[in-house]
Amino acid sequence: MKFELVDQPKTFIVAWTTTPWTLPGNVALAVGSEINYCKIKILDDFLIVAKDRLNDVFKNEKFEIIGELKGADLIGKKYLPVFDYYSKDETLKNRDNGWQIYGADFVTTEDGTGVVHIAPAFGEDDMNLGQKENLPFVQPVAMNGTFKPEMGDGLAGLSVKPKAEPQKTDIEILKLLAVKGALLAKEKIVHSYPHCWRCDTPLLNYATSSWFVKVTAIKDKLVAENRTVNWVPDNIKEGRFGKWLEGARDWAISRTRYWGAPLPVWRCGQCQEKKVFGSLAELQQAGQSVKNNYWVMRHGQA
Repeated sequence: MKFELVDQPKTFIVAWTTTPWTLPGNVALAVGSEINYCKIKILDDFLIVAKDRLNDVFKNEKFEIIGELKGADLIGKKYLPVFDYYSKDETLKNRDNGWQIYGADFVTTEDGTGVVHIAPAFGEDDMNLGQKENLPFVQPVAMNGTFKPEMGDGLAGLSVKPKAEPQKTDIEILKLLAVKGALLAKEKIVHSYPHCWRCDTPLLNYATSSWFVKVTAIKDKLVAENRTVNWVPDNIKEGRFGKWLEGARDWAISRTRYWGAPLPVWRCGQCQEKKVFGSLAELQQAGQSVKNNYWVMRHGQA
C-alpha cells in the first residue's frame, strides 16, 4: 500500500504487510536509516521503495528512477493516514508524533518494500518502537476480536480473523485500500500464522494491560545467588539455567481468563488507590467498615 507524504503531493512511500486487518491501527512507518531507497516515477505518481527491492516489487512494470536517498533522509517526514479514524482525534495522547516515518533496526530488505507499517497494538517490535518514540497508541479491535464501533467504512463489528473464513476481513481491507487509491499491489504468499493448539482458531497478537513481576530489577542478584547453588550436573549452573537468568525478562503474571488464581490486588473505584493483600485476615482488617463475608473456592464450586 502507498502513503502520500504531506509535504510532497503525489509522492508516496510504499509499505507492505501480511496482515491487512492491522492497518486501521497504523500510527507510523519504519525505515532502515542506512538502507538505500529509490524515488521512482510510474505514470503520474512518485514512489519510494528500498533500492534492493525494486525489481521484486515492480517485477515487469516499467519505471523511471528519479533519485536515490538514505532511509535517514526519510525519518521525520509526515504522511497522510489511509484510515483516519484516530488521526483527527485532538484528545489522542502523543497525536503529534503519529503518522510519520521513524528509523528502526528491525527493517530489512529481505522481503517486502523495505518500509514497515507500525501498529503498536499488534506487534512486539511495533510496541517497542511506539514506546521509544512516544507514538500514539490506538486499539481499533475490541477484546472479542471485532473492530470497534468507531471504525468507519463498514468495518465496525467485523471479526478481524473469523475462524470459518480467516481471510475475509483482510479481503475487505484490500477492497477499501483500492477504493481509497492506496493499494499498489497484492499477491498470495504462504507464511506461518499463530493458531490455538486446542481449537485451531486464528490468534491475535493483541496489546492489553497486564501485571508484571519486575524481574529485571533483581536479575543481578538472581545471577549471583545461582553461583552459590550446588548444581548437579555442575554445567547447568553457568550453562542452561545461568544463561536463562542472564537473559531474564520481566514476568507477566496476569492472564485474561475466567479460571486460575485471582491476583490479590484491590483498587478503589473512586481514587484508584491500589492495595495488595497477603491474606484474608489482612483483607478483613482493611475492610472492617464493610460487613462482607469472603470465601475462597475452587473454580466450579461457586
